[in-house]
Order: sequence, then C-alpha cells, then structure tokens
Amino acid sequence: MTEYDNTNTGAVFKPFPNNEFILEGKLDIEKAQHKIVVIKGKTKDGTPIMKLYTELCCLFPNDNDNANAPQYSGNCIERFQFNDDEKVRLASWIKEKDGNKYMSLQISTGNKPKEKLENIIPDIAEDSIPF
Repeated sequence: MTEYDNTNTGAVFKPFPNNEFILEGKLDIEKAQHKIVVIKGKTKDGTPIMKLYTELCCLFPNDNDNANAPQYSGNCIERFQFNDDEKVRLASWIKEKDGNKYMSLQISTGNKPKEKLENIIPDIAEDSIPF
C-alpha cells in the first residue's frame, strides 16, 4: 500500500463559527515589514484567544480555458522565495465535497511542484527573533 504524499499541498475551508477576523496591519520584525491579520477565537475548553497570521501570497483569477488549470494563482512574497532565479508559486482550484466548497492549494517552484518545502522556506529556528 502506497502512502499518500501531501507535500506542498493543502486546502482551505469556511472558518470555524467561533473565529472572527478582527484586525489587520503590519509588524516590523528585525527591520522586515510583515502584513498580519488577527483572528479572535476560542480554544476547545472555551478560553478566548487571538491568533496572528502573516501574508504568504496574493492569488489572482486565471484566464485559462484549460479545465485542469488552476482557477487562481500567484507568486509568494519574497521571504518565501527559494532564490533570486526561482519564484515560489501558489495555485488554487475551487472544489466541492458533500455540498461544501473549498480551495485546494499547491505550492511549486518553477516546474518542480514536489520539491520539499524546507528547501524553499528558511527554517525559522535559524532566525534570531528577539522574543
């Protein structure tokens, strides 16, 4: 039996009912600007929390007649680039399962969609984050 390989793929769905988009802005980390959003939610035991997320990519609609082509795609922001010659791209297809729509996602570098993500995005543990 072969194991399913979900490297560089993902999916996004409607938010959980207890999540609420409450703020957006930017944060300077070591002189690098990061666009962020804040989601208000609760843990499983009901404790209120706020989660901060940073920008990865901006997706644009594709004008392609090929039925297999992604409906949306875009280049990931610079800090997620592998090197100057190779852009990291995110592609997205709108799908439906059991009456629920979702977006299927795939990351690729040039023509190499299965390259390991740790080779693309630097290890955060190596960065000197002051907190």
